[in-house]
Amino acid sequence: MPRALPLDAAVAALWFGDAQRGRAWLSDGRALDSADGGNTWTPRGSAPVLAGVAPGSLELQGGEVWLIDGQGVLQRSADAGVTWAPLQPRAADAATTVRVVWAQRVDARTGLAVVERCKRAVGPRDYGNELAVTADGGATWALRWQGGVTDGQQVTFVDALRGARMDLGGHPWWTTDGGATW
Repeated sequence: MPRALPLDAAVAALWFGDAQRGRAWLSDGRALDSADGGNTWTPRGSAPVLAGVAPGSLELQGGEVWLIDGQGVLQRSADAGVTWAPLQPRAADAATTVRVVWAQRVDARTGLAVVERCKRAVGPRDYGNELAVTADGGATWALRWQGGVTDGQQVTFVDALRGARMDLGGHPWWTTDGGATW
């Protein structure tokens, strides 16, 4: 039964394919569809991967949806959110955990992710943020730089080559080669 968009959970992501057809993902994992420009919404089940998703963690490009779930795993859906699969830059070894804190789709093949790596070890821990870049839709990722930002709010790219970031001291850095040099 169609109804108004519920306000008992935060809207984690909202997408419209055209002026009439839309989909809303709520922070508790529910998904809703609208066929009338958002006037009414029909439940379409739940997507557990969406539970805990922060608003604004969604990227749409070429019919695919990328989002960062509540556990810091980058997820991809090729069917507008019906099914999800992890699209995660890999850790270098079993003693390292990886959590995505920001991701951006540049085009159908190119994407960027700021990943927070933590090496689990006895004694001092090895923490660091890295920019990972994919040129094959997420199948493989290459490291572009380490450290210097606390989250993705300080990184942006306008295309696959040109981007900017702020370091921890508030100084801007630019790249014109996809993050290979700054």
